[in-house]
Amino acid sequence: MIYSGERNRPSILVADDEPGVRMFIEAVLTLDGHHVVVAADGQEACDILATTPGIGLVVLDLVMPNKEGIETITEIRTKYPSCKIIAISGAFGGQCLPAARHLGADATIAKPMELRVLRDTVMALLQE
Repeated sequence: MIYSGERNRPSILVADDEPGVRMFIEAVLTLDGHHVVVAADGQEACDILATTPGIGLVVLDLVMPNKEGIETITEIRTKYPSCKIIAISGAFGGQCLPAARHLGADATIAKPMELRVLRDTVMALLQE
């Protein structure tokens, strides 16, 4: 895997159709020293993964236009099996999160998410 950044960490791709959520996650992870790439939906996330080396973790919402999260998780697992995935969702009270985990997400976080939970989950997955 190709690593980005001064601390030899893989890049993180954040995919969420809500600009505020996307910018919040990007800001938090950037402050923590990560190189972050963003996408507005699952299709854009898959396009970025296909053209951007060094992405080791994807944080993605489950409910997005163009390609929803479950479909995106399945594609990532097929094409990039070593890439870690965190599924996030507030839709339907987080009821879709167990399905995401079953289909290949390494971790899930319910929205609204706590900052500490996001940071701890990212660090745990990057240390595996």
